[in-house]
Amino acid sequence: MKNTALNLLKGFCYLALYLACQTVATYLFLFAASFFLGMQNPALLETDAGMNTLIEQVYDATLSQSSLILILATAIFLLILTVFFRARGKRLTQETWLIPVRVQSLWPVVLLGVSLAVFICYAIAWIPWPENLLQSYEELYAVSNDDGVICFLATILFAPILEELTFRGLMFTRFCRAMPAPAALILTSTIFGAMHGTLLWASYGFIGGVAMTLVFMKYRSLLAPMLMHAVFNLVGGYLIAWMVFPSALYDIACFGLSLAVLAGTGLYLYRMPRSRIDRVPFSDSSSAL
Repeated sequence: MKNTALNLLKGFCYLALYLACQTVATYLFLFAASFFLGMQNPALLETDAGMNTLIEQVYDATLSQSSLILILATAIFLLILTVFFRARGKRLTQETWLIPVRVQSLWPVVLLGVSLAVFICYAIAWIPWPENLLQSYEELYAVSNDDGVICFLATILFAPILEELTFRGLMFTRFCRAMPAPAALILTSTIFGAMHGTLLWASYGFIGGVAMTLVFMKYRSLLAPMLMHAVFNLVGGYLIAWMVFPSALYDIACFGLSLAVLAGTGLYLYRMPRSRIDRVPFSDSSSAL
């Protein structure tokens, strides 16, 4: 019972660290934006109306630079974890299951990422969601996505690193020591979905979290769900916008194909023996999934 409570506490402490790093990164950016905007226009500091204008400018700058804040939060998170585990005589790669995997064995992960992204995008477009949910989803999507290089890197590289380290590499592995793996999967995926904010994002965040956790359990390497997460974000955030078809029949065919690939690849991965995945197991049995 004591070990169960301790491992649950560890999982939630890593979640708290994940949130704290994002909060610290946001406040650092707010401070920097306030300083530079105030230096550029000192007259704003002299009146209440000017201060309100400055606050609005800082708020707008923070929203427009959410990708930069995510990159900063990832750097802070990695630095803290590296120092923490090194101080305990452990390695970050071992504690988070960052184990090398043979590249040839990862092709199902890529297909899963592509097909799941296409399937979810069509589901969001076709399901008759309440208007307020769609509106909030579109507003947040518009704010968090642009064509800049920083946003692209944050979406494709830094978000998968930060989120997979937190939810699969740290939380799920600790929860697995406190409860059966299926329960740990549901708990981790629920929290992962809730972190996405709106109900629509939370819904597909939960589905994606379940899929990436299953991939993690199969490969027993965090690199697999990281790759799937990156592919999912690339397709859902960028490539899906190019899929404009002349008629609804093409959309139906594309949706059906994505569903077939998703089911077929999932079944193949389920039946694929772990012996075909070239990875180096840990000697520490207490870390086993």
